[in-house]
Order: sequence, then C-alpha cells, then structure tokens
Amino acid sequence: MFKLNLKIALRNLWKNKGYTFINVIGLSIGMASCILIFLFIRYQLSFDEGIKNEDRIYRFVTDWKYDAFDDYSNAVAIPAVKTAKNEIVGIEKAAAIFRNWNIVRVKDATGKDLIKKDETIYYVEPDFFEIFGMQWLYAKPTTALNEPNTVALSETAAKHYFGNAQNAIGKNLTMGNKTLLKVSGVFKDNPKNSSFPLNIMVSYQTYPMKDDDCWDCVSSGNEFYILLKDGLKAKDIETSLAQFNKKNYADRKVAGNQNNKLEALRDIHFSEHYDNFSNLTISKTQIYGLGIIALFLIITACINFVNLSTAQAINRAKEVGVRKVMGSLRKQLIVQFLTETFLVTLAAMLIACVLAELAIPQMENLFKGNIAVGLFQHPIIFVFMLCLVLFVGFLAGFYPAIIMSGFTPALAIKSKITLNNGGLSLRKILVVVQFSIAIILIISTIVVMLQMEYVQQKQLGFNANEVMMISLPNDSLNRLKHENFKARLLKIPGVNKVSYCQDAPLSPNINSSDFTFYGIKNKDFELRRMKADEDYFSLFDLKLIAG
Repeated sequence: MFKLNLKIALRNLWKNKGYTFINVIGLSIGMASCILIFLFIRYQLSFDEGIKNEDRIYRFVTDWKYDAFDDYSNAVAIPAVKTAKNEIVGIEKAAAIFRNWNIVRVKDATGKDLIKKDETIYYVEPDFFEIFGMQWLYAKPTTALNEPNTVALSETAAKHYFGNAQNAIGKNLTMGNKTLLKVSGVFKDNPKNSSFPLNIMVSYQTYPMKDDDCWDCVSSGNEFYILLKDGLKAKDIETSLAQFNKKNYADRKVAGNQNNKLEALRDIHFSEHYDNFSNLTISKTQIYGLGIIALFLIITACINFVNLSTAQAINRAKEVGVRKVMGSLRKQLIVQFLTETFLVTLAAMLIACVLAELAIPQMENLFKGNIAVGLFQHPIIFVFMLCLVLFVGFLAGFYPAIIMSGFTPALAIKSKITLNNGGLSLRKILVVVQFSIAIILIISTIVVMLQMEYVQQKQLGFNANEVMMISLPNDSLNRLKHENFKARLLKIPGVNKVSYCQDAPLSPNINSSDFTFYGIKNKDFELRRMKADEDYFSLFDLKLIAG
C-alpha cells in the first residue's frame, strides 16, 4: 500500500511541478532559516557544557548598591580569595584566576628574540585545573604550577612558541623584560564555546599583587571560582556567605554596600550583568527571541503551502471523486495527500541543508569567527531536522488533506465542488496570519536598523571620527620609548594629534572606586578613573564643564 501511495504521490507532484517547485522552494527557505537559528541557539546553549562537576562550580561576583545606581562586576577583591577559603563553609576547592597582558618572548642562546608577542596572561592557582577537570597532555595539574615562575601552555600556544607540545616542557619563556618562566605543563585547548579562552597560565605565586589587602579594589580581570562539596548547592551556603559579606564589607564600611554573590558556571555565558574572559555573552531573552523568529518563519512557510494546496484542491476534485467511487476510504485519501506533503517536505529539507551549509561560513564571518557551527557536529541536530520534517509535514499537510478527502463523490465527478464558507474563512484567516507575521518581522527589522543607525550617528559628546586606536606592547621598555614614538607619529603627514591613554571615552576598560571630597570619604558614590596624557581632551574634543 505504501509503495502504491508513493507512486501516486510522485506522479501527482510531477504532474503539478509548478506548484511543487513553489512549495519546495518556500518550505526550504523557511526550514533553512530554522536550521541556522537552531545551530546558533544550540551553539550558545552548549557554552561550558561537559565540564566535570559543572553543577557544583560557582563564580564569585561582586555587586554594589549606590544611591543613584547599582553596579556589577564579574571579579572580586584580591583579599576575598584567601578569606573566602577560610571562612565560608561548604567549599571543597577554590581557585583564583587573574588576567593580565604582557609581552611574551622566546629567546635563542645569544639572547636574541626568536618570537615576541603581546599575550593575554592568566595567573592561576593549581586547584583551578582540578575544579574544571582540564585535560593535560604533559605534566599533572597538582604539580604543574606549584612553584613560582612556572607556566602552563595550551597545545596551540606550545606549538606556536616551540614547534610542538612535547618540546615545550622544560623550556623558558620571558614575560615582559626580565621575568623568566619555565614551561611545566601543556594542557588541551579549550573549545570555542568556552568562557575560558586560556592559552598561557602562570603560577599564582608569580603574581606581584597576590598579597594586596584592598577590599574595595576590584579589577574585572580578577575572577574567583569555587567547587562546592558533593550534594551542596548555592542556597546551602547562603548563611555562611552572608556572614562573610557582613564581616568583610559591611563591618569594614566598604563603599557602595559591596558584597559577593555566587553565579553558577552554566549561567556565566547568559549573564546580563557580569562579563567573562571570553567577552562573549548572550541573554536568555535574546535566545527566546530567536526561537520565536524561527517559529514565525516556519509557520509562514507552512501557511503559504496550505494556501497553495487548498487553491489547487478544486483541480483535484474529480480525482477524489473517482477514487471514492472506486472504493477508497477517506482515511486512505488523507494518507495519500499526507504522503505527497511529506515528499515535498523531505525534498525541501534536502535543499534546506544545502542552503544552510552554504550560509554557515557567512554566519561565522558575521560573528567575526566567534562561533563555530556545523550540520554534523552533534546528533541533536539530526533529531531536530527529523522533528522539523514531521512538524512541517503535519502542519502543512493536515488541513489540505482533510479538505480534499471530504469532497462528495457525486459533486466532485461533476466538477461542482466549491470550497464552503468555513474553508474560505479559514483560508482568509491564514492569509491574514501570514501577512501579520510578515509585517511584524519587517517592522522589527526596520526598528532594529533605525536603532543601529541612531546608535552609530548619535553624538557621544566626543569626537570619534578619524581617530585610530593603536594597542602598544605592554612592557616597561616600550613605555620608555613612548615620547620618541609619539614624536615620530606626529611627523607623518595627516597625523594631527597623538595621545597616550588607557582607552577611549566610554570604554568599559576603566577603574572605579569611591573618593575623598574635601577630606570626607564619600561612601555612596563611585568615581570612574581613566589614565591619559595632556593631549587626550584635545584629541577627542572633550568639553570641560568646569576647570
């Protein structure tokens, strides 16, 4: 029976190849869009998954509540690291990881630089590797960074500096001008969908500010992670954490009602308040919005299929009448029409896969290489495509099948079939829904475009046009050459002004603290500080309100 239905379905689809082509193209575009959105959502939801004990790993974060606003940081004060380990009950392991930037060199026997590169450096405590269950290619996590002036490299970094991972063990790197580091371990690269883009990890004992005692000094590069004891959740240590906050912040009268909270590992990528080392976050609201857009697109494609199928129904009325006279049951006709729909849907899925595969490189370029997706990365993708075929097949095929299988044989043979008012009303409703969805998506797109245009053209209070930012090597030797470099830049035709600064105005890479006004320390206000030279204001055309 199935073979007969398949033959009849193929014959009918070929006979009406114009309608078939339109339906296949319409569904394939909608399905390709859904697949791409699913791949993106799946990639975002996969961040930091598969880490051992992920349900017990938490990050310390810091909140402030000032009179005028609230502030948030992914980091902690340095003294909080040691104190939390001793005072908070329920912690099995804890480790700090502090980010910095510096020049890394590999030198030959004569002291000449073979490789010189500005790198992101992470100072880490040894327990960090055990908390996250990182895979080691050479050395052991318990011993790799126990000593000062030791460094562990990712496999990629080891190959870059020493040719291969095994050759790196025991070799030396120079950090900055004179800090010599011995390579004591090589670990496996973290995937792209990780909040930890770690390549060079230096022992925490090497960190020059590890003994800092400032409780209200919080740098965004200083993160702190804990592994709770087996069976414990964040709520189980709330009392102990509250006592820690009271003793170390409230009793010390630290500004802004500063306190620490716990953030689950799997929530880091979706945080709306706290950044991370990868600088890649997305809110759950954005993911839900993308899911709704995908649903709108596939429903629109299905409605288009339904409208074309019901419009074609009268042309197939005589076929239905003859088959009913020959003894076909209504359920057999429904199966026949659904078979045709599923064949169209399968063909659309094949084309959608091709379209999606072609679009993936463009999508990765759109996100500047910060995502890595593919049709064959995970079995769940095939499950999704199968579910999509079933969903679209039933959604697009059920109503036309019910309409066409319900024709009266006598009227159908005499070609006196007309769609009843109910059917006509439903078709009108479907058309209205289809156009409504299209209008909503178009309006949303226009609003986003206008908003982006507004953001790009809005006057920010400083001159951002024709200004080029250059990142300089982060070592003291080059700092001594700054003035000479500045003078040489000013000699270049077209260069009018040069300024050394920490960053551009409105950059998030700034420091903040409370401050003293007329000798009185203000506890309810935060001052944001940025380092810059005397030419900074004139270069960015900043207007002084006073002074």
